[in-house]
Amino acid sequence: METKPLRILLVEDDHSAARLMEEFLRDAMWTAYELTCANRLASALEALEAGGVDLVLLDLVLPDSQGFDTFSRVRAAAPQVALIVLSGTDDEALALRMVQSGAQDYLVKGRVDVQGLVRAMRYAWERQQAELALARERQLLRTLIDNLPDYIFVKDPASRFVLNNAAHLRVLRAAAQEEVLGKSDFDIFPRELADGYFADEQAVMDSGKPLVNREEVGMDPAGKHRHLLTTKVPLRDPAGHGSGLVGISRDITDLKEAEEKLRAHAAEIQRDLQIAREFQEALMPRDYPQVPANPAAGSLQLGFHHFYQPALSVGGDFFDIVKLGDHRAGVFVADVMGHGAHSALVTAILRALWQDLVHQADDPGHFLTLINQHFAAVLARTNEFIFASAFYLVLDTRRAQAVFASAGHPPPLLASRATRRIEPLLRPEDNKPALGLMNNTRYNSFTRPVAADDLFLLYTDGIVEAPNAAAEEFGHKRLRGAIERSLDLPLEELTHAVLRAINEFIGPVPLPDDICLVATEVAAVGATRAKRPVAVVPVSER
Repeated sequence: METKPLRILLVEDDHSAARLMEEFLRDAMWTAYELTCANRLASALEALEAGGVDLVLLDLVLPDSQGFDTFSRVRAAAPQVALIVLSGTDDEALALRMVQSGAQDYLVKGRVDVQGLVRAMRYAWERQQAELALARERQLLRTLIDNLPDYIFVKDPASRFVLNNAAHLRVLRAAAQEEVLGKSDFDIFPRELADGYFADEQAVMDSGKPLVNREEVGMDPAGKHRHLLTTKVPLRDPAGHGSGLVGISRDITDLKEAEEKLRAHAAEIQRDLQIAREFQEALMPRDYPQVPANPAAGSLQLGFHHFYQPALSVGGDFFDIVKLGDHRAGVFVADVMGHGAHSALVTAILRALWQDLVHQADDPGHFLTLINQHFAAVLARTNEFIFASAFYLVLDTRRAQAVFASAGHPPPLLASRATRRIEPLLRPEDNKPALGLMNNTRYNSFTRPVAADDLFLLYTDGIVEAPNAAAEEFGHKRLRGAIERSLDLPLEELTHAVLRAINEFIGPVPLPDDICLVATEVAAVGATRAKRPVAVVPVSER
């Protein structure tokens, strides 16, 4: 990369001195340069105004200007240009004054050789470049902090203000830095606020440990209390001694108020969900029907038990057990996609349809067809993709038969205490689409005989999909194993044992989906069955 030559302006009214300087520079300069001469202040100022000057060599005595005035006018015309004074007067006070006012050096003619002059020129130019770079960085930093909405300030060891950005000046109700320099919080804020600020700052400076993201109370320019998030960091001088601190505060009042509104809203939602859960639990069967009502010795009778556990406050699983006649009962289980309030609302729709159509629930296939038509019609008006799996089982103790139909639901398990067999009640190819997917689906009914000691276990997929900490699912194999190990237990204890197996498997992992199990037993009236003594397993309250 090509380096531009150093552009030098020599302000000297002595032509011979100017020519001599030109010869000196030609022989001794460390870099390429361009030399321009001016023999009067006016012409020098014109050259500076035109720009393109990097370094000024200035004689103070000119035909149209003398002494310090010469320097001050040149300095004012080009404050960013390196400037060396060449004077015939050895005046220490004048030299100090000029250096303090911006000159890079003060050299006495006749007391500096050419090498010393060139070295001074090089140092002056490089020092000026460094100062300009530093000034640009300071300007960038100042622009940054003055445009930040956060309050930024610097304090001395006595907690007095040394520097404030524009935002903090507004909080201090000051128009300029000078109005608050040397003041403390006690001069501006109420005593109770200032005491807290001062104590925190002295602790930071004494310990050398920063205070990070402390929530504290502040005041805005109108005197209104605000919530602040403040960080204060101690400053150290090169020797490691404390020299003050830097602070930055962010107004989080709007955030705190929004959080409070969210907390209140969340509490209201939680109360609504709790009420919804209580309603949902109230709608679940509490008493099971007695089928038949007056069983004769040797006849078949039905027994029921269940557990239901939503993943959240309310759930999308739904079941009901209804008496269809003296010798028949219907068991309905449904699972709306998803879980939580959204699914619970859809479940409420499905429950209403169930209750409206239950008088037509004798034939499972026909009944699911009716439910699906009405359910799909409701969903069509929502523009939402929603579906629900369902299984409906009708048991007849007089005919000793089960009639059932499925709408995309996991096939229930049929377990026999007599034969120890456990098998799916439905083949996968006999399963039909879930409710709500197609309004013209026709569901088929299937029939099979039942016998004493048969168990029908209807469940939702949340059971088999329940994961443990290793993301393994409980699965169909473990479900069948839990049932097989509990076949000799009374029906209620069997369902508790299955729930315990699920809870032991998943451990502390929260349920990602609702779980529901409805168990129905076919028993012979008056029959006795040997059973192992087993302790009652309480239902887990996860």
